Amino acid sequence: MSTAFTLPYLVAAWFDARLCEGYSPHSAGSRWYAVDVLDQVALEAQEAGAARLHSIGGAECVPDAATGSALLADHDAVVLVSSRWLPCAGDGPARPGEWGRRRRARVIEVVTCAGVATVLRVDGDPHLLVLPAA
Repeated sequence: MSTAFTLPYLVAAWFDARLCEGYSPHSAGSRWYAVDVLDQVALEAQEAGAARLHSIGGAECVPDAATGSALLADHDAVVLVSSRWLPCAGDGPARPGEWGRRRRARVIEVVTCAGVATVLRVDGDPHLLVLPAA
């Protein structure tokens, strides 16, 4: 099944485009957001005014199931943005006493009533990777 036009994927791609346009330090840790979609057609076109963001808080504000359900009742999506260090693809095994090279990656996880989506963007790579649902 293609995820090209599902709401969770559209919100994740739109959110990533907004982060690429602005300054978003990776060292900020995990951040929670709520998203209200204003225009579905503009969201598909990745226009900046297609949705509205509401900051929920940092990693310390992890919503429990009841809070998450209430957030989804009030908003179209709940988004978690975090960064991770990933091993570089194509590198051979590290030599004794050396660590393998790593690159920073931004992970965007979206939950909506229609489902979930996870996308990843590695520093220096222009491609947005869509991770399969577990």
